[in-house]
Amino acid sequence: MRVRSLSIHNLRAVERLEISGLSDFILIAGPNGCGKTTVLDAVRLIKSLYVADEWKRWFNEFGINVDRPTNFSTIFRNTSTPARIEATIELDQSERDFLAEHSYNIAYGLVLNEANDRKATITGDPPLGKPRVTTERDDTDGKKAEERSRAILNDLAKSRTFTAAVEIKAAPPELNIRPSPLAAAVFSCFLAIGLTPKRTTSRRSSAHEPPRRGPATSGRPPSGCADG
Repeated sequence: MRVRSLSIHNLRAVERLEISGLSDFILIAGPNGCGKTTVLDAVRLIKSLYVADEWKRWFNEFGINVDRPTNFSTIFRNTSTPARIEATIELDQSERDFLAEHSYNIAYGLVLNEANDRKATITGDPPLGKPRVTTERDDTDGKKAEERSRAILNDLAKSRTFTAAVEIKAAPPELNIRPSPLAAAVFSCFLAIGLTPKRTTSRRSSAHEPPRRGPATSGRPPSGCADG
């Protein structure tokens, strides 16, 4: 996947940045303190917000305790207005094929991660759910995964690109993410922007694979430079 456009507003050293038509090779240059690192931090943040608990590690890097965010305002250039990040990401054909082939397993992992404290690593393989005692099979997770899988496939069918966006407010602290089933699937399943999936081999079925009812292959922000 490749970033094709990026918009950053009011995040750390960056007051406003909007760039589009990005190629596969990107060079960021400028004087110290103008926000070069913030551009990379913004890309990492928007990715992490679609991945279970990964966003907490991003904030921890800046000394912000997400459970008691007393210094949450330090990520803003101006605390009186929200910070916004928006990125358009393009997938290559091999990535699109991988997501389509493994959409149900990826969707099932996303559903499990929303409900469980122990987060599963999403690779495209069938995830192992949380052990539970029941007299009747509860297939609620499976039904949710089917719906999520169809949403992922629909997004793949629409375009080679997708948009991820977040708005961050200082008081009270808020993180508002634009819903995107495809963004959650991509960012949870792939290692990093520009790299390959976490796995490269294919496994179509397993004894642990939940029942599959859904279709398999068809249709979680510099112009203003300042020191810091």
